Amino acid sequence: MKKITILSTVVLTSLFLVSAKQNKVQAAENQNIQSTQVEQSSVNNYINNNNLPYSGVKDETANSTFTQGGDYRNGKPEGIVIHETAKPNISAQQWADIYNSEWQKRQTYVHAFVDHNQVVQIAPTDKTVWGAGYYANQRFIQVELCEENNAHDFAQSIQNDATYVASLLHKYNLKPSLATADQAGTIWSHHDVSRYLGDTDHTDPDGYFAVNNYSMNQFFDLIKQRYDELSQVTSTNKPAKPAISDNVKNINDIAKITYNGRGKVAVWSDFGEGKKVIKYLPKNTNWRVFKIANYNGRNWYNLGGNQWIDGQYITLSQASKPAVKSDTVSSTGQVSAINKIVSINYNGRGKVAVWSNFDTTKHITGKYLAKNTNWRAFKLATDKNGHKWYNLGGNQWIDSSYIKEK
Repeated sequence: MKKITILSTVVLTSLFLVSAKQNKVQAAENQNIQSTQVEQSSVNNYINNNNLPYSGVKDETANSTFTQGGDYRNGKPEGIVIHETAKPNISAQQWADIYNSEWQKRQTYVHAFVDHNQVVQIAPTDKTVWGAGYYANQRFIQVELCEENNAHDFAQSIQNDATYVASLLHKYNLKPSLATADQAGTIWSHHDVSRYLGDTDHTDPDGYFAVNNYSMNQFFDLIKQRYDELSQVTSTNKPAKPAISDNVKNINDIAKITYNGRGKVAVWSDFGEGKKVIKYLPKNTNWRVFKIANYNGRNWYNLGGNQWIDGQYITLSQASKPAVKSDTVSSTGQVSAINKIVSINYNGRGKVAVWSNFDTTKHITGKYLAKNTNWRAFKLATDKNGHKWYNLGGNQWIDSSYIKEK
């Protein structure tokens, strides 16, 4: 992306607040998070001490419009390039939609975007993209980190990015190592590509990391930690923080792993915050499930004990599929009629996007709603991934992540 311009003090008030004497930072007051001070160099400690969860990956590769993907020079990726978007107030999902509609004009495309909410993968990682010039494109996976507006969201996005990158290293049997002048290494910044490979002059994510009192070396340390954790057997994992949910039901059914990507599907120690990956299951295998839980709008299934799997990667027999209480059912989700007043509940900068639909055909309508404004909702939809959307009339849908019912 474009070279970053160091942000002004005014903009940074929603990010880390730096005390020159104590060399500490404090999470922005407007965030509903634990009030914790951490050393400037201890973003990783903040992530670990607060057990920030990994969001998982939203796979939108089936919707990719990029037509120029090719084979890597050695048949598979040799590492990952870390980018940052250089523009605040644009989410990973919004960037994904922008790239799918404008990659030809922009002459750039990447594999995934990461923010504090999720990882949105838009291109299969076994094919090349246009992210960092000729030499890097034929060697590396390309991942863009979105700019955040406060300390907590920055830390959460770093956690998501590091865990995603670590999982890619495992997927392609790569060991974590920083880029070097002799063109070795599996973890590269875009700046490293400019210095060691050429055909680009970008310096991200160095500037963005710097204004958040962070560095590429510290990010590599977190990647290495996540990589090592994913290598551990179940018995060495620390117990997860139990999820708090009133929506856990007993079932007894057979689930099939229906994952179309390469590799296997993760089994987690829980379905809530603090969960850890404990093992992986191969595609097209069948397993008995004993419970279903809904957490943050997503269904999770229990395979016995502390073994949970994301519902988007399994198919149940008809007997225990979640009951549909709706007036409309489609292959992309379920829709129920409601009549409620909802408020735009968004703590970031800017406004919240209005979408044309809730399913895979959706796009941003060009309309944006201001925070703390009230609107009447006429429908509530659950997409195929278990995420909820509110309809404000016609083809106007809002992500439930930014909605609070009155």
